[in-house]
Order: sequence, then C-alpha cells, then structure tokens
Amino acid sequence: MRDPALRRVIRTEYGNDRAPMTDASLLIIMTADVKAWQKDQGGVAQVRQLPLSELGVESSF
Repeated sequence: MRDPALRRVIRTEYGNDRAPMTDASLLIIMTADVKAWQKDQGGVAQVRQLPLSELGVESSF
C-alpha cells in the first residue's frame, strides 16, 4: 500500500489510529473470505490421515 491518503483512512477507520499504519515503510493488506466453506462445501478439501509412507516420511517409532 503506497497511497498515503488511503493509509490514513485505513489507520483511522480500521487500525485503531496506530502510527505504524501510516509510518511503516511497507504496509501489506491481506484479505480472505472466512465464510467460503459455508458457500461451497463441495470445494473444501477432505481431510484424511495418510500413512507416513505415503508422505515420504520415514518413521523411527
């Protein structure tokens, strides 16, 4: 984020008026749809346990 005016808006509206929002040399903004799993449950990866041998890991247990 390089626009100083937009950084000020983000600082006051979302950043609890913290100085690093405008003073940092680099401001990275990340976004995500935290409810995506509710919208498309078919696209959610199925979790399953794989044997270590399938992962290419040798076990010494």
